[in-house]
Amino acid sequence: MQDLLHWAIEHSDPEVLKQQAYGAAAGAPTPERLSDLQELMEAMRQEPSEAELIQLAANVLSNDTSDDQQRLDSLEALAYLVEPIDNANDLKVLGAVGPIIRQLESGTPQVQASAAHVLGVAASNNMRFQADALEAQPRLMHILLQIALKGHAEATPRSLYAAGAFARSGQEGAALFLSANGLQALTELLKDPLQRASVQRKALDLIADLAGLEINLQGAESAGLHAAVLSSAVQSGWDIKERAMLTLAALLKADAHSVHLLNALGAATKLQENWSELQDVGYREELQQLHASVIHMLASSRANAFPDEL
Repeated sequence: MQDLLHWAIEHSDPEVLKQQAYGAAAGAPTPERLSDLQELMEAMRQEPSEAELIQLAANVLSNDTSDDQQRLDSLEALAYLVEPIDNANDLKVLGAVGPIIRQLESGTPQVQASAAHVLGVAASNNMRFQADALEAQPRLMHILLQIALKGHAEATPRSLYAAGAFARSGQEGAALFLSANGLQALTELLKDPLQRASVQRKALDLIADLAGLEINLQGAESAGLHAAVLSSAVQSGWDIKERAMLTLAALLKADAHSVHLLNALGAATKLQENWSELQDVGYREELQQLHASVIHMLASSRANAFPDEL
């Protein structure tokens, strides 16, 4: 809270602060000035409310003369302030939703990253704020995914985080994600050889969570998505490999369509070929067990689908 108070003071009327500082520095205080200083100190002890801080941040974001650092400071303060769900729900009433979203639409990549982070925090498990944000900008999911695909070191993971907060909220949020070509975006992030491992982990976790919501992952981009997850399971380092195996397991449990696609991709054979590599390089036992479990799930599903082949 002290950092927020310093921030609030820094973004208050500079002329007022200048006059106060000048008066405080001009020699020994007279009784009248001492009284003024005491009033000033008392005023500084009275902490502004969180609603006032949110309004102040929104004003900074709405001011065309604010520079990037001022915008970043305001967004950092908002990310802290919207952690309580009540504050997040007050953003619309306080006029802050629009100014935050506009930073996504016209800000620098760093500002976009900070704005996406605020939206992700506010949207987490909060259907009311999600509705407010989508009312302010119906194409919000498209904007977040477009930013994610630009590959900026800060903006990509934070915009994916925000998109995931909406997508994980339930059937409606997941449907919104799919309608914005979210599966294609996740596929591209996984297939990009230059993409950071942290982003690929986020993408895999989101795919697994979407599968857990039992939504329909069929579509033109579905085959490419399953192929990208399988490729991550057999070609990546152990941390990505583990996330990919967990995602494969979630997909196999989700629906028959994923089972069909993975069998068509030869997943069982590719994973079996990868099994010796896991043992040769000494991958930890938990990953080996997960790997064996997914192979068993594929074999069982194929046996159920084609009993005459056994």
